[in-house]
Amino acid sequence: MIIFLNMSVPAGATQSHPEKYSSLYVKTGDKATDIVNIGLAQIGRKQADFGYTESWCADFVGDCAILAGAADAIPANGKVSSLYDAIIAAGGKEVAFPQKGDIVFYYCSIDGYVHVGIMVDSQKSIEGNYSSKVTLVNGIYKDTHGHSLANGAVTMKFVRPAYNAPVKPAPSDNTDKNKDKNKNTDKPKTDDKKSDTQKKQTFTKKGAGDYEVTTNSSPLTIRKTASTSALALGSIPKGSIITATETSGTSDDSWAYITYQKVKGYVSMQFLSKVKAPKKGDEITHDTAKYKVLSVSKKTAKVQYLKSTDTDAETVELPEKFTRGSYTFTVTSIGAKAFSSCKNIKQVDIKSTKLTSVSKNAFKGLEKSDKITVPKKQYSKYKKLFTAAGLNSKVKLVKK
Repeated sequence: MIIFLNMSVPAGATQSHPEKYSSLYVKTGDKATDIVNIGLAQIGRKQADFGYTESWCADFVGDCAILAGAADAIPANGKVSSLYDAIIAAGGKEVAFPQKGDIVFYYCSIDGYVHVGIMVDSQKSIEGNYSSKVTLVNGIYKDTHGHSLANGAVTMKFVRPAYNAPVKPAPSDNTDKNKDKNKNTDKPKTDDKKSDTQKKQTFTKKGAGDYEVTTNSSPLTIRKTASTSALALGSIPKGSIITATETSGTSDDSWAYITYQKVKGYVSMQFLSKVKAPKKGDEITHDTAKYKVLSVSKKTAKVQYLKSTDTDAETVELPEKFTRGSYTFTVTSIGAKAFSSCKNIKQVDIKSTKLTSVSKNAFKGLEKSDKITVPKKQYSKYKKLFTAAGLNSKVKLVKK
C-alpha cells in the first residue's frame, strides 16, 4: 500500500507518562487485546493531556505497552526506527497480514520510518499524534495540521510483537542489581522459588508508605499474588512514586500490596525505595520538571518551579498541582532563569492559579517570538507580577 504523508520525524528521546493515561479500559490478560483497549480509551486526547513535549507517536505505543504489561515485547523508544528495531530484537516479526495488537510502521522511501500506530484489526489502527491527537485511523495516515511533507512514497510495515514469549521468573533488573551486590556471581541474591514457597508472606501496615520504583530500566511488574510466577496484571515505570498499603516486610524478598492506575496487586520490595516526607528546601523532580519545596503542612506542600529537565522542549507547562505518593504539591512560585535551560523553547503554559512570587530574571532566555499563556482570571495579576520580574514586553502574554 502506498500513501502520502504530512508529518514530522519523531524526536529521539523517549518520554513516558502512563500515569496520565485514561484508565477507562478493561484488561483481559491477553496483551494484544489489552494494548488495543488501552489505546482506544485515549481517543481524542492530545499531547498536553499526556505531558509529551516531542513528536509522540512512538511514545504513545510504548506507554500503551507498559499499561498492557507488554513492555518486554515492545520496549519503549521515542524514535520510530529504534522502536522497530527494539520490537524485532525482542522477538517480534514482520507479517504480511496484520491482526489486532500488531504494530504498524509507516516507512518513507527517502526519510525512513516516520510514524507508528497499533492495529485494532486487519484494517484500522489507533495512533497517537495523528492530527495532533489520538485517532482511530482507517488504513491511511495523512496529517494536514502543520507537519512537514515526507519526501517520498510511504508504505506500511506490520510487526507482530512477541507478546507470548516465555516470561523469565524475575525482571532483568534482578541480575543487574545483584551483580553490583555480589560481584563474584551472576546468580540472583535470593532463590525466587524459595522466596515464594518457603517464606510465609504475612502482610501488615508496618511498612506502609510512599515508595519510588528503582528498577534499572524496565518497568516494575504488578502481580496477582506475591509470587514471581504469578499472573502479571500491569507494570509501573521506573521513577514512579507509589503508595503501599501493606507489606510483608522491607527486605528484598518481601512484597508490597499497592494500587496503580486502578490496578491492585503485589510488587517486589527489591525494586522499591522508601520516600521520605518532603521538607522545606528539598528539591524534587516530577515529570519533566524540577521543583524546590517552600513549605510543608500535613500532606500538602508549596513548591517553586526551578527548571525543565527536558532541555529540548519547545513547550513547557507549569501545573497548578501534582501528587507524589500521598503528598499534594501546589506550584506557587517561579525561580530565576527557570526556562533558560530549554534551547528550543517557544511557549510557556502556566496552568497554576496560585502563583504569588516570581524571581528576577525568571523569564530570561525567552524571545519576542515566544509566548506565555496564563489563566484568564489571573491575567492582570500575573502581568504585573511578570513585569516586575523583568519579563520582556515583546514576549506575548496570552489569556487561556
